[in-house]
Amino acid sequence: MIEAAIADYIDHLGDPGYFATVISSTDEQGLIDALARIIRSDDDERVNQACLFIRDLILIAPKHGVGLAFRDRYYASPIIDELERALIADNHFIRKHAIYTLGKTGSTRSITEMYRAFDRLSERDPVILPRLVGEIWWLEQDKKNWSMIDRMTGGTHYTTRWASLQAIAPYSRFEGLQEVMLRCIECLRADDEPLVRAEAEYRYREIALAGVSPELSKAEYKRRRRELDRSRPEVCFQDIELWFVHFLIAHHMVSYSLGDLEQFMATELSICVQNRRNYQSTAKKS
Repeated sequence: MIEAAIADYIDHLGDPGYFATVISSTDEQGLIDALARIIRSDDDERVNQACLFIRDLILIAPKHGVGLAFRDRYYASPIIDELERALIADNHFIRKHAIYTLGKTGSTRSITEMYRAFDRLSERDPVILPRLVGEIWWLEQDKKNWSMIDRMTGGTHYTTRWASLQAIAPYSRFEGLQEVMLRCIECLRADDEPLVRAEAEYRYREIALAGVSPELSKAEYKRRRRELDRSRPEVCFQDIELWFVHFLIAHHMVSYSLGDLEQFMATELSICVQNRRNYQSTAKKS
């Protein structure tokens, strides 16, 4: 059965022979219909399996002369339609799989729908926003739209404002972007929420250092970088992304409200921080 073969791909990662076997078991339309059907389901594990298969079939298999006909049909297929619908699914993990797959497979036709998803999710799922912004920018290439960051930094909920810092963090060393990033961060250095203020100050200094790095010797840059790293806040939004998703999985939750996130921050965050301290202390001793 084609759907079982897609699920079993996890045991054959990157194997062109396996791709060829799956494709030969049906025709392109049959494979497209099966993948669209899985994505339409409400089962995030099955959707994850299908999205993994799609990404590798688009990005890896053609390098071995396999899946070329599928790739030619993919971008105008019902698979894209289902992935775009999944951008605003009730299930956080399905949304995440759809965002990553549309971005990594280069579905530029989906940019408009991804912006619509941003509008829907900006005050609903702050944890997913850095991924969503990153994939939109990946598809836009050099035409990055900074209005999303402006909206996030002006967000009603502090976690939306905080997420903006993680969204721009990977771009701190991109030439020509430092000025606009510093402008975006400036308002957050005086944010009402201490966690946001702390990371905003750290990111501001990180971007400022990247801006002057061409003028510094390698030794001076390394010295300033070490000094900056020592000032990293104990909790950045990147940590929240990791810890909160683990919390959702541990509690068998596939969606969350801002109230759930606030409850996590109030009751679980200190435990996560202490666990990391304990791990780091043990690692140093060993």
